[in-house]
Amino acid sequence: MRAVSVTLVTYTYDDHELVRGLLSSVTGWTAMPSAIVVIDDGSAQPFTPDLPEEVTRRLPDIEVVRVPENRGNTHARALGAARATTRFILSVDADIRFPAHWLAVCLPAAARPGVGMAGT
Repeated sequence: MRAVSVTLVTYTYDDHELVRGLLSSVTGWTAMPSAIVVIDDGSAQPFTPDLPEEVTRRLPDIEVVRVPENRGNTHARALGAARATTRFILSVDADIRFPAHWLAVCLPAAARPGVGMAGT
């Protein structure tokens, strides 16, 4: 599995198990994001990854950004985009699951000159 210049950004508001499921699924991808950011948009209980060691060992560091009170989807997405340090941002709702090859297949389309956004 190769790391690519992508920050995976996802969001939680009291749906932490969905985020943990997404993060666990990333370990099976054929292209690994080089950074992961989780925006906790004011959940009643703060999000902590709490993943098995065999999962965390295969992931890049996970940055959790906690917003003290829910400010809504637009604010959370803007905050996530601002935290990214890579050329590409993969902004994903926590309930989305991709096939293992999805990022590796789609990233070349996003890298073409003149492409500002790619979505599927």
